[in-house]
Amino acid sequence: MKMFPEKLRPIISILLITFLILGYFVFTAYGEEGHSKIDKVETDHEDFVPNQLIIKYKTTDESQINSLQRLTEKSINARVIKELPRDARLLEFPEDKDIKEIAQQLSKDPNIEYVEPNYYVYALGLNTQSEGNVRVVERDGLDFPEPNDPFYFDQFGPQLIKAPYAWSEIDFDSAAVVAVIDTGVQDNHPDLRDRVLSNGYNFVANKGSGASYDPWNATDDHGHGTHVSGIISAIYNNNIGIAGVTGPADVQILPIKVLNDLGRGTSYDVSEGIRYAANEGADVINLSLGSSTSTRVEEEAVAYAQAKGCVVVAAAGNDSGRVEFQYPASYPGVIAVGAVDNQKRKAYFSNYGDRLDISAPGVDILSTVPDFVGRKSGDSYGDDLNGYYEKMSGTSMAAPHVAAVAALYKCVYPDASVLQICEVLTSTAEDIGDIGKDPETGHGLVDVAAVMGQEPIKKALAFTWIRHFPYGQGLCDK
Repeated sequence: MKMFPEKLRPIISILLITFLILGYFVFTAYGEEGHSKIDKVETDHEDFVPNQLIIKYKTTDESQINSLQRLTEKSINARVIKELPRDARLLEFPEDKDIKEIAQQLSKDPNIEYVEPNYYVYALGLNTQSEGNVRVVERDGLDFPEPNDPFYFDQFGPQLIKAPYAWSEIDFDSAAVVAVIDTGVQDNHPDLRDRVLSNGYNFVANKGSGASYDPWNATDDHGHGTHVSGIISAIYNNNIGIAGVTGPADVQILPIKVLNDLGRGTSYDVSEGIRYAANEGADVINLSLGSSTSTRVEEEAVAYAQAKGCVVVAAAGNDSGRVEFQYPASYPGVIAVGAVDNQKRKAYFSNYGDRLDISAPGVDILSTVPDFVGRKSGDSYGDDLNGYYEKMSGTSMAAPHVAAVAALYKCVYPDASVLQICEVLTSTAEDIGDIGKDPETGHGLVDVAAVMGQEPIKKALAFTWIRHFPYGQGLCDK
């Protein structure tokens, strides 16, 4: 008896062959638990360091790891150039080696948990300038004094999110630390002096030219990190420059350099920076950087930081695309921030989607820049005496507004948990888009006046604990 009509037999044969081929690749690429040990090693693009791989062993015993590491180095003619204690290693091998072949070889080692490329990560700022003044001071019925910073009225970010309310109405009894994981910070900028901690670190090995960096020098040779830091904590009411969102509160910047003078870094360096920030006691971590690739090494670093009590804030991306494809913004528990302009409209470049949590000012944001940037620019404010300032756009500029508000909350409620801060930021946001949470603006525009009027919320509604990592409790996830 014939099972299929004659005309269908060629089609059935093709489908069966396709199924067998796909089944073969799925079986060979995935381990027993259904998780790939090789994370997206492709050869048709070069968005990763071509002669480096990140590996993590299953054991956490340091002596065993060291023994396995020596065997790995010998087997593939490689050397470990960086290592996280009891965690991931960064391998470097000759450039004439094929990265895909080496990854496949390492994935067969039963002692290795995962292998992945060292992906490039980029600063998420845009050098855009608009014509005219963007002066906006919204009082919304709140009466507050104006600081004497001369460029305050060329800002609109603090006013739009009602930061001056906190400056005049709230007693900040405690201090907070925001780790700016970026291109570094000019710590002697006149409007940041005494706001930048001395225990910063530089995880980048080389400049774009190939010259080596000093690891203990986290100064900014690009401009992006200094701009982000000024948004957060430029000195308030000091007769120069601008006013940071944190105003008179004691909010210090921990400078961590993971991006070079070209604004480019790697996923391994970012993961090192995140862990360092957590170990140094940062309350908030700002990540105005990203890539379109998710990595285990970054995600586990974020989980590590959150388990230590760090609120992690990240830029949603500037591709006018889905935030779900932007990392670290889309890792569990990270507060993903989109950008709006001075009229509370979504910025044309800002990413959108269900993973977007909240919005903040991100168009033509005036902030501090290093001297070398200001001197060579025709659009800068300020001078050598009082420091230089420029306008930049991007979700890179939106994220530090939210990081600053989280730090303000921590100054008033030092015992507030990550989950509580996530909840209060989103539940009090000003609804500026479609009613309720929407993909264009998330929960809405961060609102300092509303946030600072809230006691720590004991039960989170917008965030639920759904994932668990080996470093402690789970993470607040979208």
